[in-house]
Amino acid sequence: MENLAAFTERNISNHSTFNAWIYDSNLNYKTLDIAEKLNSPQLSQLIDSNLHLIIENIIEHKFFIIFSELSIVTEIIFNNNQVIEIK
Repeated sequence: MENLAAFTERNISNHSTFNAWIYDSNLNYKTLDIAEKLNSPQLSQLIDSNLHLIIENIIEHKFFIIFSELSIVTEIIFNNNQVIEIK
């Protein structure tokens, strides 16, 4: 696990390989558009709003879940739709 700043620094440089969703405590989901999803101030705003954020690195088949109440990131790596590693 890492904090939000480290995650943003490490993963937000390539805008074209990510999908992103946010959801609240009621599991209401919203897909973020390309302008929103990889913008660092937007990520900070989501954290401040107590929302959870899931970012998918399409090329590397990795999912990053940001737990807003803790401001940490967990990386989940999938292979053939199975979880093979949680960092």
